Amino acid sequence: MRRSGDHDPRGRPRAARTLVSIVALSSLVTAGCEPGASPGTRGDATIRAPVVTAALRERGAALYARHCSGCHGETGRGDGTARYLLHPKPRDFSKGVFRLVSTASGNPTDADLFRTLSRGMPGSAMPPWDHLAADDRWALVAEVRRLSREGLVEALVVDARQQGRSLERAEAETMADEILAPGEPIAIPPEPEVTVDGLGRGRTIYLQQCAQCHDVDGRGRERRDLLDNDGHPLFARDFTRGIFKRSSEGSEIAYRILAGIPGTPMPSYRDTDFTDAELWALIHFIQSLVPERAQQLVAQSRREITVGRVSGPLDTDPAHPVWRDAAPIYLALMPLWWRDDRVEGVTVRALHDGERIALHLSWNDATQDRHSIRPQDFTDAVAVQLSTDADPPFFAMGQHDAEVTIWHWRAQWGSDLAEHTDIEHVYPRAVVDWYDSAIDPRYGEHVSVSELPATDMKPLFLSGWAAGNMASDPARNTSVESLSARGFGTLTTRAASEQTVSGDSRWDRNVWEVVLLRKLQLEGDDPVFTPGGAPLGVAFAVWDGSSADRNGQKSVTVWHSLRLER
Repeated sequence: MRRSGDHDPRGRPRAARTLVSIVALSSLVTAGCEPGASPGTRGDATIRAPVVTAALRERGAALYARHCSGCHGETGRGDGTARYLLHPKPRDFSKGVFRLVSTASGNPTDADLFRTLSRGMPGSAMPPWDHLAADDRWALVAEVRRLSREGLVEALVVDARQQGRSLERAEAETMADEILAPGEPIAIPPEPEVTVDGLGRGRTIYLQQCAQCHDVDGRGRERRDLLDNDGHPLFARDFTRGIFKRSSEGSEIAYRILAGIPGTPMPSYRDTDFTDAELWALIHFIQSLVPERAQQLVAQSRREITVGRVSGPLDTDPAHPVWRDAAPIYLALMPLWWRDDRVEGVTVRALHDGERIALHLSWNDATQDRHSIRPQDFTDAVAVQLSTDADPPFFAMGQHDAEVTIWHWRAQWGSDLAEHTDIEHVYPRAVVDWYDSAIDPRYGEHVSVSELPATDMKPLFLSGWAAGNMASDPARNTSVESLSARGFGTLTTRAASEQTVSGDSRWDRNVWEVVLLRKLQLEGDDPVFTPGGAPLGVAFAVWDGSSADRNGQKSVTVWHSLRLER
């Protein structure tokens, strides 16, 4: 039910919105996709939404709890445990505002949500979920719809109460259904041939309509006053990076132009007097700003990493000739807190010799950050996350019922193997008194910090070392730490007997190379690698010290699978 002059919780006058009557969302439409429409995602061009049943809703709720709640929160309000690490922030479904839509109303169709789930949202930490079965993705669409509707109904009731009005839940549900109705998708005109004249025309339109936010060169970095509807700062899309909210396909850009991007300063140009030819001229010019194959370098997709078998014994030398013939797989990385200056991807090579498994990881890094002694310094690092579950848990640190194993290499630890670096190396000329913690204090003598290395101290006075923290141990003999986690705040160093991973590294011509080595079969909680056996889930993370990466500020991959040849 619509009341003239009312505002919906998203801040838009209801009277100004085009509202289309639909079946109440509690039934979630039995065919969540318009007749004749197709999701248009990888391998799913002909798939239609299944009938929404109780079983499908239950499946959607379970999948959401496992894979989505860590970011979007248990009730879909964008308040998951990972939220503080993420920018852009996770979508708050209860507000009913979704970025990628194909309708004039600004509300997504079920097909829009399905496409976003399948392809993810590049430029953020929202990964693609196209590895899930189509029915599972439709189940997630149903759950997102439910959370969005429930949140909006609650907001309407609270809003009415604050205004001194009484609003029955049934009436609020009817209003929510009306507000969230997607309406008909915008019709995209047929695409013409790309011509030089058309590109010139498109550039003219671009300079008139788009350059004020996206800049003349398409980089979108001059405007620093752009905010989303929640007041969070953002930049206009940098077309030259090849990072588009969904993709740079012509039809997708057309929807962004004609429907806008709700919740952001990107408006709808549907009412602009563009001819079909002018629309496509603009689209083709925007596409011309994208470097060839740029999208392939940033697109997230689940890959299978084959661990080839070699006859000779493996070691941790990154320059060993065995790696020359090992097949490389490039995996795109995404910063959890998005930035342009980032490590874009990691190249993985994997081998085993029947007794050991070795992972060779390499990535571009123009600075070699080996120390983190000063508060303003941070070290380069890389980590491998492993899961034995057929359906790995939330890709950031596991979950309470699904433990993950993490191998963490840090450049500082590698450097410490030659000589342990501590405060005396960073501030060698500082003058201090003799400390009671010194093994052999000589009170009254002049001494500098360089004369008091950590190894001359009693561990009892250095709590991290005394507690067995590998990061504080000046006698550490490895650059790799093996850890376990069951969600945020649970990262735990494994017992000394389970520190079974060794590693070595080199930095040469702006490239880090790190090799991690472990026996295939071990007792305890470490994953077991079986040649010819079931694949393991594997994900990777990279920290760039010069960008102040540390702890949860890092760039990560989605889950991939690791399969050992017999």
